[in-house]
Amino acid sequence: MVLDELAKRAHEEGLSALLYYGIKDTSLLGLLPPEFISGLARHYYNNASFNLFAQKKLGEVLAAFETAGIDAIVLKGLSLMDTVYPNIAVRPITDIDLLIKESDLPRAKNKLNELGYACEEYCREDFYNGEIAIDIHSSLLNSVRVKSRHKTCEVDNAELWRDSGSMILDGRKARVLSPEDQLISLCLHLFYHHGLKRLIWFVDIYALLNTHENVFDWARFLDKCRRFKVKSPVYYCLSAAEIKLGTLVPREVLERLKPPAENILTRKILDLAMHKDISEKVRFYFILLSLEKLKDKLLYLFEIILPRPSVLRAVYLPGYSLPRLYFFHFKAIFVESSKAVGSLLDTSP
Repeated sequence: MVLDELAKRAHEEGLSALLYYGIKDTSLLGLLPPEFISGLARHYYNNASFNLFAQKKLGEVLAAFETAGIDAIVLKGLSLMDTVYPNIAVRPITDIDLLIKESDLPRAKNKLNELGYACEEYCREDFYNGEIAIDIHSSLLNSVRVKSRHKTCEVDNAELWRDSGSMILDGRKARVLSPEDQLISLCLHLFYHHGLKRLIWFVDIYALLNTHENVFDWARFLDKCRRFKVKSPVYYCLSAAEIKLGTLVPREVLERLKPPAENILTRKILDLAMHKDISEKVRFYFILLSLEKLKDKLLYLFEIILPRPSVLRAVYLPGYSLPRLYFFHFKAIFVESSKAVGSLLDTSP
């Protein structure tokens, strides 16, 4: 029963393959039940197969972009698996994420169409060819569906490109973020998209810092956090990572990132997110918290409560009528709000 729960939790947290990698060459392999090992191994080898396929498809896209004079930076999973993880099988991915200069977006979309990738009207940044999805970004904090979200920070895209480096991916040179920008990117994604939930994102942070421990420029990182106005989300992500995994962040760095004292509600929600397993929907409060101007907060609430029809179709089931989609949406808001209130009323640590 304990091993069943462990296998289930590892899968939920995206860690099944990494767990298998950690025990496959040890004496534990012969001591654990075969069905437990085979379940983990299945995730490991499925990851290897899919990730190799994803690398191949990414290579095709990058080659087409290069011919068309389009620059792209590989983000998240595919940029990590060959650089900070021991092999291609341990890190699960679901799609390919690429950062494209805004001026290149129309040509990039046309090129993807030529390669057989299409996007739905209600999900214009996600391309799919029946086998794999490619998510196109024009900024680190993708705000296509909720436009007001981009006001939570001021990341300098030109600086990301200037400081980017390269890696060899499936035999082809690919552009990647600098380690400092990579850490900022991972933190923003974990904070604003996942509400400090799912361990694989924290493992990404730990693996990145472990790999670049001797060359990571903390002074440069702090300067970027200040100028990009991302000190608060980065602080909470790195603090949560330290609680969960014990990261390699110097204490003085955390102290310099630490924001002013929060109100009681904010402190309670952040404590819950860092210490307990709560819904990733808490990310909506994190975004609201990060918006400085009242008009931006109100606009964000309006976009969340009354989203555009195209957003509803992307989030729920596109085949339903709009009234039914809004019914689903309002029901989801009620359910998640009830859960949030319940968590806040629970004063246990």
